[in-house]
Amino acid sequence: MTLKSTRVILVPTDFSRASDRAATTAAELAELLGASVELLHVSAPVPAVESAPGGLSPTGGPPVLLGEQADSGELNDGAERLRQRGIKCSTARTMGKTHVEIVAHAREIAAGLIVMGSNEHSGIAATFLGHVSEKVVRHAPCPVLVVPLQASEAASIPEDDDPLGLTLMSPLVGT
Repeated sequence: MTLKSTRVILVPTDFSRASDRAATTAAELAELLGASVELLHVSAPVPAVESAPGGLSPTGGPPVLLGEQADSGELNDGAERLRQRGIKCSTARTMGKTHVEIVAHAREIAAGLIVMGSNEHSGIAATFLGHVSEKVVRHAPCPVLVVPLQASEAASIPEDDDPLGLTLMSPLVGT
């Protein structure tokens, strides 16, 4: 598969500025390639919570994840912005480990390209948590374009002699 033959671009979103930049980049590519865009939001698994007897929530209906309606609204708003540009856009929601769900969804929809933002953890958090984008790049069934925040918005890069980013920003003077 070549980039020219890409018909579907997958854009995972967490509704951050980095995701917005990735969606903008994906829109530009979709216009150039005549491709459609699918916005995907992956929710983290929520631990099981006992509900009222009968398995219903106190409202009398099935349990609803907190924030689900707000996330759906943001997802639909993002899709509508792309549609206003004349780009065919669909949305999807899933729950699970973010990188696993992104890769699985890319396979499911036969995505030709994944465009995602990079607003990852830095320093010691990145060492222990890992980067979602890095994991997606390693396992994706198609090319992955990782769009960084603008230089002025991005975190500083640790010095080579401080690979974990543990150096204090300003020395403690007078102690």
